[in-house]
Amino acid sequence: MSAFGYSPGYNTGYKHVQSVLSTAWVVNHKLNRVASITTYRSDGLKVEGTVVSISPNVSTVTFAFAAIGIAYCI
Repeated sequence: MSAFGYSPGYNTGYKHVQSVLSTAWVVNHKLNRVASITTYRSDGLKVEGTVVSISPNVSTVTFAFAAIGIAYCI
């Protein structure tokens, strides 16, 4: 089991880096399915946003505030 809670051999997911301050992140994960997304600010604090699956390969995460950080998709 990896640090993100999935087993080796499973589609290992995608790490999105948001380096531009924004209230809406477009995450092009290319997982070909609806992804489960967990987001963290650049200071490491986990933050909740509204996730919308645009297609099997693209999701958006919207926050009440502008942020930079990382989105982990599985």
